[in-house]
Amino acid sequence: MDQTTQIQIILIVAFLLFLGFLGIIIFLLVRLATNQHYLKSARAELQEHNANLEIVIAERTRKLAVSEEKYRNLFLKSKEAIIIFNSRSGDILDVNEEATRLFKQTSDELNARTIRDIHLTDLDVDAQEVWNERVLELEDGSMKVVECLIGSTDEQNTQIMQAICRDITEKRDLEAQLAQSQKLIGLGLLAAGVAHELNNPLSSIYNSCYFIKDELPHPSAKVAKHLGIIESQIERCIKIIKDLLNFSSAPKMQMQLEHADVNEIVQRTLSLIEEEMHFANIKIETNYSELPAILIDTARLTAVIFNIIMNSMQAMPGGGKLTITTLSEKRTLQQEDDIASNIECNVIRIGDTGVGISQQNLPKLFTPFFTTKLKSGGLGMGLSVSYQIIKMFRGAILVKSELGKGTEFEIVMPIRT
Repeated sequence: MDQTTQIQIILIVAFLLFLGFLGIIIFLLVRLATNQHYLKSARAELQEHNANLEIVIAERTRKLAVSEEKYRNLFLKSKEAIIIFNSRSGDILDVNEEATRLFKQTSDELNARTIRDIHLTDLDVDAQEVWNERVLELEDGSMKVVECLIGSTDEQNTQIMQAICRDITEKRDLEAQLAQSQKLIGLGLLAAGVAHELNNPLSSIYNSCYFIKDELPHPSAKVAKHLGIIESQIERCIKIIKDLLNFSSAPKMQMQLEHADVNEIVQRTLSLIEEEMHFANIKIETNYSELPAILIDTARLTAVIFNIIMNSMQAMPGGGKLTITTLSEKRTLQQEDDIASNIECNVIRIGDTGVGISQQNLPKLFTPFFTTKLKSGGLGMGLSVSYQIIKMFRGAILVKSELGKGTEFEIVMPIRT
């Protein structure tokens, strides 16, 4: 093989290698162009999915915000007090508006406290879904009867708990009033029977006493003294019987109803004993609000106000201050066998700075013959009769007191036109 042939062969091989490399380069360029097309399509598809995902996320975020706002409003506006707290540290994390009203503190003040500070430390964390009744003493000294339920807000985080409390003070007061009314009805029937049974023998004893006095025109001093004792005690018994009959017949007596101004009735009653109060060194403060006229038996209401004022005066033997306030507001009252809310009422509030009444004696206050004024000869019938009279008006007499600080009575009467 000559040299020319060898060169030709080498050139042919080189050309074939060149064509091979060229083919590979073309293939790679075509593949690259194809991949770029696919990449561009994938990028466009990815951008489309991303845009759709952003729309979905935005919609779900909006719905979540709406849901959160909804449940936040339910939490804040709930009629039951809700306290969120850490079960380990006791720190209060959040409270709703009802909790601030119940505990008479702002949300910031409550959030700075612990569950121990608001006297809920003895809640049984293990006894969930069980309502427990308790009496809370608030920082201003007032007492509230509440029902509390404790539970977890998150099953995954048992440290975060919630206490739900509902104020049942008014409900318990109404139940106590109903029980008192039922007890007084039974006592009234008993009192009527006893009074009628005692009337006849007392009349006989009274007549015999007068007969003895007529037969002994000039008795000895000792006999005259004992006859006087018999006569005075008979008169005392007659007064007791009269009070018993008044008590038992109060719900049955026909009322003389008329439209009257409560403020005028209060002022007229005060004028009857104003001078006596002055001599007893008792200052009188009156705060009258503008009240709508009320359909009432003015004579009986006057008797009730007079009786309560006299009780207040006797509770201040060394002098003091009597405050009488009238106002019109909505109240919840016991109406026969039902409880009615938001009733427009006229309220007479009579407060004194006297000796006060013990918590032990408060439930007995309207019971016939219960009295703490044995030395002054009190019979314990005045408040029970007053209670019956106000019940006839479908109202209520409420009382709160503290030993050494004084007593406040409230006469609550629904407005009837």
